[in-house]
Amino acid sequence: MTLADRLRGGIDHGASAGGLRFNVLGFLEILRDGRPCPPMPPKQRALVAILLLHANQVLTTDVIIDLLWSTRPPRSAAAALQMHVSGARRALTGASADPRRHPVLRTESHGYAIRLGRGQLDLSEFRSLARAGNERLAEGRCAEAGAAFDSALGLWRGRAVADIAGVLDSYTVHLDEQRLTVLQQRVSVGLCQGRVLSILDELVELCARHPLREDLHQQLMVAFARLGRTADALRAYTRLRRTMIAEAGLEPGPAVRAAHDAVLRGAHPADPVHTCVARGFDAARRDTPIGGARR
Repeated sequence: MTLADRLRGGIDHGASAGGLRFNVLGFLEILRDGRPCPPMPPKQRALVAILLLHANQVLTTDVIIDLLWSTRPPRSAAAALQMHVSGARRALTGASADPRRHPVLRTESHGYAIRLGRGQLDLSEFRSLARAGNERLAEGRCAEAGAAFDSALGLWRGRAVADIAGVLDSYTVHLDEQRLTVLQQRVSVGLCQGRVLSILDELVELCARHPLREDLHQQLMVAFARLGRTADALRAYTRLRRTMIAEAGLEPGPAVRAAHDAVLRGAHPADPVHTCVARGFDAARRDTPIGGARR
């Protein structure tokens, strides 16, 4: 069993109830015993996606209707919802005599819920791995943290529920933010281990995609400073400040300004995600060039 398997509790996807596996970190994917379930009409797919994003929680009929039909539900929305639920159940596991005993999509008081066990939903696995990685990063166990973050990010196949257009846009934005947080934590692992060159290109790209994200730019300043590239670190701050003033009318926050001041003093600025102990950086600074950053 790999380290990542131990971190997520030794999940065996094939052992999950009913052989069902749900993936929402990309296009919605529903597998039964490793094979795709029969195709569903768009409204049924959206229904399943909505319930999966609230797995093991009851959503009221009114909430589901609002999400499925936005602000203009038809008069027959409640009856149509029941029809979509029945169709989704058949697609997932076949007919069930008692909807309250359906193995996955249950009728609950005032609404519906998808009930899942461990290892059936990639989103739950992603969050579990991210939590495990964050705990190990806080403890300074960078190698284990990196393994957890890599496994978490490896579950993504594109934008979350990307094929459910419009209905789940706000959820997609929220999940993108969670993914970005884990990307930053993985960058922090690279900084902690002294593998600065190996994460520099990805960090530069992330900053270009998120020009107003202060903590990302602070990490970029940290990376340049640790490589002894003081001028690049200062340029990263200047670029961030110019963009923030032009687009938001704001100055950078105190953490980024403190990092800028540290670079000017010739000191190492703090990683906003995780501050490594000095000996941890010194023990693995193989990417720092000869004549690199001053202590």
